[in-house]
Amino acid sequence: MRDYRLDILGISETRWTGQGRFTSEDFTVLHSGRQELHYQGVSIIVHKNSTKSLIGWKPVNERIITARFQRKHAKVTVVQVYAPTETSPVEEKDAFYEQLQTTLDDVPSYDLKLLLGDFNAKVGPDRRGSETVIGPHGSAQNTNDNGERMTMMCSANGLYVGNTLFKHKRIHKMTWTSPDGNTQNEIDYVCTNRRWRSSLLDVRAYRGADVSSDHNLVTAKIRIKLMRVKTG
Repeated sequence: MRDYRLDILGISETRWTGQGRFTSEDFTVLHSGRQELHYQGVSIIVHKNSTKSLIGWKPVNERIITARFQRKHAKVTVVQVYAPTETSPVEEKDAFYEQLQTTLDDVPSYDLKLLLGDFNAKVGPDRRGSETVIGPHGSAQNTNDNGERMTMMCSANGLYVGNTLFKHKRIHKMTWTSPDGNTQNEIDYVCTNRRWRSSLLDVRAYRGADVSSDHNLVTAKIRIKLMRVKTG
């Protein structure tokens, strides 16, 4: 986070158990996982400068966590997710998206929403019927089932898939590499409200970030100003 000057970092598949909040050096870590199994889990890490703007957070389950921040002209809600894989049972996917929809329904409509995470979704270039959801720069040849679910969810909630807005070299689009190194896909996304789309300045992946993962670091530049929350 220091190297890339990140204020807020969402993490998928932390594999930490339980739910909690702790501070490590200049960072506040919010995490939500299973009660016993070291499996799945999500987290949001906040730099001390942005922690001053943190209003509250909610550990929904092992796949979803939210944090809300005070902004100068509106509030910002960050939703970090870890979606089921493409080959997961339909029932598991349905349960995830039902819970995600419930979570989004709880976010005030006037908030700037940032939906982040590993969606295990591929989005292709066909925008027919989805022009208000995806841009012209989807990197996959075809949209898979998870991609269709993600775009349908974004459409229903007035969200835009930020990655598809920006044209980058392929090495700056791919977010995941298979264990054998032969396959690369863009499956991690940053989504935001359509009416706040102009605040999103860029989304790209960085292969050089040492994150000990088969996923690359995905960064988004967002033009917002957070405010310090006054406490009693």
